[in-house]
Amino acid sequence: MYRSDILQNEERRLAALEALEILDTSPDEQLDFITKIVKEYFHVPIALISLVDRRRQWFMSKQGLEVDETPRDVSFCSHAILHEGIYVVNNAIEDSLFKNNALVLGPPHIRFYAGIPLTSPDGYRIGTLCIIDSKARRLSSDEEESLLGFAKLAQELINRRGPQHHLEALLDQAMEGLFEINPEHNFIHINEFGANLLGYEKEELLGKRLDSMFPSKRYDGSPYMLTNFVDKITASGNAISRDEEILLKKDGQTFNAACNFFPVFRAGKVVSILMSFRDNFERDALRSEVQWQRESIDKILDTRIAGLGLRGTRKRPRN
Repeated sequence: MYRSDILQNEERRLAALEALEILDTSPDEQLDFITKIVKEYFHVPIALISLVDRRRQWFMSKQGLEVDETPRDVSFCSHAILHEGIYVVNNAIEDSLFKNNALVLGPPHIRFYAGIPLTSPDGYRIGTLCIIDSKARRLSSDEEESLLGFAKLAQELINRRGPQHHLEALLDQAMEGLFEINPEHNFIHINEFGANLLGYEKEELLGKRLDSMFPSKRYDGSPYMLTNFVDKITASGNAISRDEEILLKKDGQTFNAACNFFPVFRAGKVVSILMSFRDNFERDALRSEVQWQRESIDKILDTRIAGLGLRGTRKRPRN
């Protein structure tokens, strides 16, 4: 039995895998759809999304295989994650690394293997998308490119399944308000920047309704129809942008803001709405500052050009 080399950054790689909190999770429809397509596309009996843990490889999605995991000592994927690109074994029974492997000598009698590493958001190779056949074969360059495309899609979906605190950490790094709203119009995630803009602590806003951050009426007396925003996005899956909206602070004061509403999908359905907003006063102040700096630079240049006796060189009168 051949044991693959241990990666130099193995502990960090395992920590990255653990941080994603995706080991031993329930089946994912989107990942299963990918492995089904891959299995049919390459005409192989087995297609897997495998995560390489410390002493095992666990199959996050599997087609054509009954077991949920195998020991890492016999894992082909442990070798694949040592490489940046596609890792191919054309005929395992003739390969010095694998000819005595239990998965080659016994079920599923692996002869052909091709795997592409899947990486965590911070770049560690945590597993593979792989295809397996009981017959020796080779991949064409076009087939290798296709497998790489499927792997990129699988990697994106896996990284999206990371724990919610990763999402909150990303939201808190944003320099604009970012709120996640459920279909019942309640705030389920809030970033610090947005809470501060409204004068709240994050905990005070959780569970509140979207309409609590808008005045009951517009300046012209017309009512807000924000409930329709959420319902329309949920039904259509299309984003909505509003350049000029009035938001209500905790102390009752209001400010002008640009707001955007984006649908968040899971399994093809809108499960929540992501709202982003920014104080237009800060935006307009920044624009004014940029314009003032440009005008100041123009005046300095004009003065220096005039001092050199080159007046008219920089600006030419229109005919």
